[in-house]
Amino acid sequence: GRTEIPAVVREMGDEEALQAAIFANAAHLELHLMERCESIAYVAKMLPDESPQELAQWFGVSAEVIGVSRKLVTLQPVLRESLLGGVLTPAQALELDRIEDTKLLVAAVGRVARDGMSPAQTSVFVDEVLRTRKVEGAEEDDENGEGEAPTRLVERLYTELVSPGRIDSEALRSLLRLLLQDLDQPPDRLLSFEY
Repeated sequence: GRTEIPAVVREMGDEEALQAAIFANAAHLELHLMERCESIAYVAKMLPDESPQELAQWFGVSAEVIGVSRKLVTLQPVLRESLLGGVLTPAQALELDRIEDTKLLVAAVGRVARDGMSPAQTSVFVDEVLRTRKVEGAEEDDENGEGEAPTRLVERLYTELVSPGRIDSEALRSLLRLLLQDLDQPPDRLLSFEY
């Protein structure tokens, strides 16, 4: 019912206005964790002289959150997507980021998610994967000997997507056929590719 509102009018350059908009959005909007982290990392990059404590105060978070945000935005693509999709927790994703081999990483993400590993269990598991260069429990071959196992197809398709070149359309069709055949399976079996 007011006819006037109190306001502070301030002139800003483009860069300063962008920073102010990012602060406002990060503070007030319901952002996904990764969106919030990207906002924090962007502002931290734009204001390199600001300490983590000052940035934390501006964003209304702890200085530890600022540090974790900077790490989360540099995750490998499969980990970022897994985090966005709610498949992994930030702690799990940060542990898994130590695996540089894409095929091993995709298999490891599936295993961590399937087994619901804690961050400590994930750390031990990643150490084992790095030592042995394999993921125990990952499917190697299709049980019936017909074509690739679903996990292998997903690994190969992901590798092709993040590499230059074209995706193998026949492999994609094979995966879709497998998934469509098993739509009557319980969702947890379908999502973890346990056939």
